Amino acid sequence: MIIQIQLEKFIEYAHQVNPDIKVFTLSATSGEGLGQGYDWLKVQLQANNSKTEAAS
Repeated sequence: MIIQIQLEKFIEYAHQVNPDIKVFTLSATSGEGLGQGYDWLKVQLQANNSKTEAAS
């Protein structure tokens, strides 16, 4: 199933709900943009692990 969306409108609405939201444009078919998503996720995991270790 392919879903067509107006990406700019979608992002605009997301920012209305959460002005601080981080948006990644990814392609499931070509893999474009996945590196940026992976890099962000790694930083978030490291930050979370640091908080967990500090609380121990």
